[in-house]
Amino acid sequence: ADPEQLANMCLLAELALCRAVAPERPSMEEVERLLAKAKSLLDRVDMLDMSIGQTSSLESFVAKGFHAVARHVLQTSRQGDELKRAEVLFDAALKIDGSSPKALLGKAVVLTQHKE
Repeated sequence: ADPEQLANMCLLAELALCRAVAPERPSMEEVERLLAKAKSLLDRVDMLDMSIGQTSSLESFVAKGFHAVARHVLQTSRQGDELKRAEVLFDAALKIDGSSPKALLGKAVVLTQHKE
């Protein structure tokens, strides 16, 4: 798998997450399906990254961070402290590129959620 294909898979996962948290939110069954689709895509990206001996990419860290934020906000399919998980993922993305707009936005969302 080439880096562009992996980045596209991350974008597809982010699209599924956007649809899950959209203001005109779908049914809970559809939300669960969208979250599962995003997780499946991100798991596949991780598997492909490992198969070529590469660690997770910036795009992967960011998408996984937003997946954790979505699960926290929707309070569904949670696995422990999703907000802490998201923070760790966004921090990892920012170590790769400290000026990544998506990673900075994700970190801001996490900090905002901590204050609520």
